[in-house]
Amino acid sequence: MFKRTARPGGDDDTVEPEEHIAELDAAGAQLAAAAQRAGLDAPVPGCPLWKIRELLRHTGYVHRWAAGYVAHGYQEEVGRRSEEELLRDGPGDRELLGWFRDGHAGLVSALRSADPALSCWAVPAQLQDDRLTGAIFSSYD
Repeated sequence: MFKRTARPGGDDDTVEPEEHIAELDAAGAQLAAAAQRAGLDAPVPGCPLWKIRELLRHTGYVHRWAAGYVAHGYQEEVGRRSEEELLRDGPGDRELLGWFRDGHAGLVSALRSADPALSCWAVPAQLQDDRLTGAIFSSYD
């Protein structure tokens, strides 16, 4: 089970892994659909220097990074190519949305097939913030 940390004024709640994975799956599909509607040159709300193109590249990288940690069960942060290095060789605009969807599907698949007892390193919760994602979706609906 995952335990969410309560936001100020909220309650802690426990989330079963499949519920969490289903939310991730839906959010990725929603981001891809919003990106397709908005176009790669649309600005990203809350990130004035980014266009949708940069958001898809970054998020696609993060999906691949996380899938690797789950697949290998790394217990600590491991050395790897930087995001900049990976994206320099990344997809062009024509392939970007499909590349994003493939990476997202790979993460969802890795999570669904992972041993329920898996323990691996993750980004600390205090560094994660889903407010930006909500702003992006509502801006392009």
